[in-house]
Amino acid sequence: MKKTIKWVSILLAATLVMTALAGCSAGGGIIKPAGTNDAAVSPGTASSPETAQDNTSTPETPTSATGGLPENLADLTITLEGDTITLPMPLEGFFTLGWELDEFFGISLEETIEPKKFKSIIFVKGDQTFSVYTANLQDDQVITVRQSIVFRLFLSDAATVELPVGIKLGVSVIEDAASAYGEPSRINEDENIMTYAKADYTVYIIFDPDSGVINKTTISSNAF
Repeated sequence: MKKTIKWVSILLAATLVMTALAGCSAGGGIIKPAGTNDAAVSPGTASSPETAQDNTSTPETPTSATGGLPENLADLTITLEGDTITLPMPLEGFFTLGWELDEFFGISLEETIEPKKFKSIIFVKGDQTFSVYTANLQDDQVITVRQSIVFRLFLSDAATVELPVGIKLGVSVIEDAASAYGEPSRINEDENIMTYAKADYTVYIIFDPDSGVINKTTISSNAF
């Protein structure tokens, strides 16, 4: 694990040096890495990985010319089993894509959600399942689950998942993520989690401690 983290650090350092040299030759300034002034955020009371964020502004995100996904994490757009999903997303948008509620989970679409509260939901399509948090973003109005907004995805390499810049669960390694997204806000070596956090989103990249292969991700819009 320490060897893997060491290689990530070396890769990031090399990337910053190359960026600085390119900036100087073009007469521009050096691009600085994202700040690390992190503050904890935790929606509701549900358990989740440790969350960090900074107040660095996020530039407009260009889209990839090859895959159609944005070239960084800012737009919170991924593909899941070929379906393109962007957070936050209305719950009913998943039904349009062919996903259904897991009937064994015991959640009804007509259940109510109090203002600024959320529920955990499991979606199923064929033999694939994944879970989400879906919320009532209203300040003073009770809504049904059907009317709620999904703001967090929990995904694993049991499904075909691709993040921006070609990062694929079960295929890509943490060096790939570091090259694609830059220096993470933090790395938790005990839980094998790289965290990318900004004011409006948080992404956890979870990897195998021996191989460094990315096998899970939690993607969250901080709109809630």
